[in-house]
Amino acid sequence: MTKFIIRRFMDGLGSLHKLVAKCWTWFTNLSFWPKLAAVLASLVAITVAITGVIVASSTIKANESTIQKNEADTKKAAAEAAQAASASASASLAALPSEKAKNIDGSSPDALCKNDFLEWATFNFVQPNSEKPATTMRVLGSELCTSAWVHVFNTLEGTRVEKTIERIDAPDLKGHQESTPNDISTNLTNELNKNSFSMQVFAPGCVWVSFVLTRVDSGEVLWEVPRQQVCKP
Repeated sequence: MTKFIIRRFMDGLGSLHKLVAKCWTWFTNLSFWPKLAAVLASLVAITVAITGVIVASSTIKANESTIQKNEADTKKAAAEAAQAASASASASLAALPSEKAKNIDGSSPDALCKNDFLEWATFNFVQPNSEKPATTMRVLGSELCTSAWVHVFNTLEGTRVEKTIERIDAPDLKGHQESTPNDISTNLTNELNKNSFSMQVFAPGCVWVSFVLTRVDSGEVLWEVPRQQVCKP
């Protein structure tokens, strides 16, 4: 194989040598003016070829520079857009809790919030010699409304219910408290009168609750739930 390649190479050199010899013989047989024209034509052809190479090289470099600039501009624009989007999202998220709190704090837990409530905590008051709770306090929360409230079911006639729910201050959200200090149980033959509830507070996390059950006539405290923290499960 190596000998074949060498032989082909030598044959090619021989053919090239013959071609050059023929061209030289042709050129030497020309008169002065044809020779001069041939030389000038060769110089022009060489100049045109060199110029074409230079122009092509410059064009390629210019195109490469333009492409690199466009890529840099695209990356910069994408980075600025991402930064702006991140800042906008952060601002929206930061503003969201306080904006929602304005609509939730102090509002009544309507059907929308009640439909998906969860029971965060339950407290029962059972009188002596009884098996069923006389009074039940429940802390309820709605995932949909991001709210919480206190519901009380009280079967004791002539009693006063005081219930409190509170969201404490946070770095990005001011606290809020709802309290019903004077819910008096009367005419408990009507089942609806046994139920009472506080207004809602915006509650993305935990709340603080307390409860006091007293007799209306004497002020005697029958049951108390000390202030404590309750968090959604």
